Amino acid sequence: MDLQRAEWINVSDLPPLFRDEILGSAAYVTKRYFRSAKGGQLDPVNVKLPIPFVVAITGTGQRGIGVSIALSYAQAGASGILLSSRSEASARSVAEQVKAINPSCRVEYEACDVSKEEDVIRLASRCRASFGRLDVAVFNQCEPLRYEKDTDGNPVSPSGICDELEEEIMKAWATNYHGTYSAIKKLLPLIQQSTNGPQTMIILSSLAANYPYSTMGSPSYNMSKLALNRLAEYVDAEFKSDVVCIAIHPGAIKINDETVPWDDGKF
Repeated sequence: MDLQRAEWINVSDLPPLFRDEILGSAAYVTKRYFRSAKGGQLDPVNVKLPIPFVVAITGTGQRGIGVSIALSYAQAGASGILLSSRSEASARSVAEQVKAINPSCRVEYEACDVSKEEDVIRLASRCRASFGRLDVAVFNQCEPLRYEKDTDGNPVSPSGICDELEEEIMKAWATNYHGTYSAIKKLLPLIQQSTNGPQTMIILSSLAANYPYSTMGSPSYNMSKLALNRLAEYVDAEFKSDVVCIAIHPGAIKINDETVPWDDGKF
């Protein structure tokens, strides 16, 4: 992208979270852009996946990253998509959207709380029984960030190490880290057996994993996401002869009805 000078803004004009905690010594950053693959080589409608091509995606609530991933695979021509969400109704709604885009795609959905081993076992069994293969697994589920307003009206994470409730800590680790670990273990054998496919696992990490500040998210959220980065490295090191495993952070993305630090339109 060829950026003109008018497309840059002074860091001092940004909310304190970005100005002080994230950008540091940076003086200028680009104005807000909504990144899109539309019209380019990565546009899902311009991608033609081989047949068969089966994808399993966790964390496909009614809106958000997981839903967009599912719809993109549908546009690209996936022959099978397995959706999972803690809410069966939410997963069913996304399944209907997938079918509307790609009627020939076989879509299955399962209510699954990845923090519960029995749910993950059932999800893996559903994948094997319905499709008999798995080409890509996307682990998107998480306990989301929460923001509150400080005394100056700036959005901040509501808790530091000494403030975070034990229940919040355990829930973040159970869903973000342990849930992903468990799902990888249960789905890995089917990916290994699908030798004529990409055999890929994608873990949704977070920008917050890179910063030791509670202003970027609660300590348990940040550290559980950091642990996912290392988990991806472990899987890659142990199974690199036949499986690709990567952790990615999608950037700063507003989903659902979140109150987030870029609501003022400056970032």
